[in-house]
Amino acid sequence: MSEPEPDWAWCCDMTIPGLSEAKNKLIDKILEEMQLRYWPEREQFDVQLSLEEALTNAIKHGNASDPSKNVHLCCWFTDDKMIIKISDEGTGFNPESVPDPRHPENLLIPSGRGLLLIRHHMTTVKFSPNGSTIFMEKSRSCR
Repeated sequence: MSEPEPDWAWCCDMTIPGLSEAKNKLIDKILEEMQLRYWPEREQFDVQLSLEEALTNAIKHGNASDPSKNVHLCCWFTDDKMIIKISDEGTGFNPESVPDPRHPENLLIPSGRGLLLIRHHMTTVKFSPNGSTIFMEKSRSCR
């Protein structure tokens, strides 16, 4: 998944401080744009949940809850498709090394559920080679 072409209908490029509270206004802004384009409520929920999980992961795990580190988000979309790119200032991680929380031996481990949810609710999910950037794509299912 490469960065979008510049002819998308709406773009957002923001950097937020590494505080959990800062993410809510950003999520609200993206959801408002989805509502203006009449995206189905279910898909708005999918994007909201995925944004909450990805931003929380960037703040908590990527930036180690360090308030001096920032999270950068870019979002591009049309009426039918959106791409969200979230980067943190951490050293990154290997997403394939995160244990599957559905396996019996991992049921009590409190990690990995966010990635599972993101992968379930978004159309496509990819990471940069070092794992400090997530690319999430959502295609609209109907009009």
